[in-house]
Amino acid sequence: MEKVQEEKRVLVEYMKTRTIQDLTAKVAEARRGLEKAKGQARSKLAQADAARLAKRSVYEQELSRKREIEGEIAKCNVIAPQDGLVVYYVPEQVRGGGGGSQQSIVAQGEPVRESQKMMQIPDLSKMMVNVRVPEAFVSHIHSEDDPDDKSTWQHAQIRIDAFPNKVIEGHVKTVDTVASQTDFFSSDVKVYKTMVSIDQPLDGMRPGMSAEVKITAWASPTDVLVVPVQAVVGTISMGTTRKCFVIGADGQPHEREIEVGMSNESQVEVRKGLEVGERVVENPRPLLTEDSDMKPGKVRSKSDDDQGSGGGDGSKKGKKKGKGGPDAGKGGPNGAQPGAAPQPKAEKGPGGPGAGFSAEKKAQFIESMRNATPAQRRDMLNKIPETFREPARQHLRDMKLEVAE
Repeated sequence: MEKVQEEKRVLVEYMKTRTIQDLTAKVAEARRGLEKAKGQARSKLAQADAARLAKRSVYEQELSRKREIEGEIAKCNVIAPQDGLVVYYVPEQVRGGGGGSQQSIVAQGEPVRESQKMMQIPDLSKMMVNVRVPEAFVSHIHSEDDPDDKSTWQHAQIRIDAFPNKVIEGHVKTVDTVASQTDFFSSDVKVYKTMVSIDQPLDGMRPGMSAEVKITAWASPTDVLVVPVQAVVGTISMGTTRKCFVIGADGQPHEREIEVGMSNESQVEVRKGLEVGERVVENPRPLLTEDSDMKPGKVRSKSDDDQGSGGGDGSKKGKKKGKGGPDAGKGGPNGAQPGAAPQPKAEKGPGGPGAGFSAEKKAQFIESMRNATPAQRRDMLNKIPETFREPARQHLRDMKLEVAE
């Protein structure tokens, strides 16, 4: 009995307390394990979700790339947007003699760059002439304000070299506000690209043909009195006031003050001081005194040579038409003639009038390069301004002329 009671006391006082503490600790440990397991599960869930989103993003990127590749593959089949003649695209700087080394070759296997123009399909029913207008005349040129309103057009006459006997009508489409890249042989002249639309297309016209364009700058809607430019004398300081020599009733020339208006390369409008039928001296130079500062007018031509002859004839009155005809700007042999609007010309060839190198000087330069050694050619190139040195070097490469390094 005593032994059993002692065991009971030990069980109640010691074993019970230890067992309770042990079980309580196990419960707390189990709870901590549960929380840890929950935390690890949440972490794994977040990692799995992040991996899923990352793989989803990669999938969408690859899918977008696949669609782009499929689109590029579809673009490999180039379809012409219209019927026409396919021609190679030639940049403007290459036509002017510069940048030839950067021109890409259009051939199988050649690399291409983004936005590169390789070919063109011109619409032969809507051709335009690419004219380079010198800076002295560009202020007289303006582009069309309204394509449908012909009254805003600046009309032009076009003569194509392939059809020299035909003059077709056109008008100025656009005028660049920035000068074009200059040619090496006309580095001192700035030109502005002007697109002239051909209103009367001809059968047989082809892209790349050469043409000469005559643009009507101004025109008077009423009849005006005109005299040859060389018959008028004066200076710039006189403003619109000039003088000319009129044949009087006694048959002798008399000096008379006149007021001039618009003019072109061969004729000038007289607003005051002359009457229809009066005779003027066409070559007043012999009548001017040696100490006179007045000079006769100069007939402007392609070669800028002075023209004119002596004597005087009767004056006539004519109309200034809104458009210069085939003979517009060409004065006749008599005194006052029907006038036309002044028509600055955009000449063919690089640089236009007043180019830095004449055709003779250009030929001399090329001939001297041909006769020189590679070292001499290098020394001659080094004397050229650096801006135009590389175009000149490329020009020599095109001529198969070697230049020493």
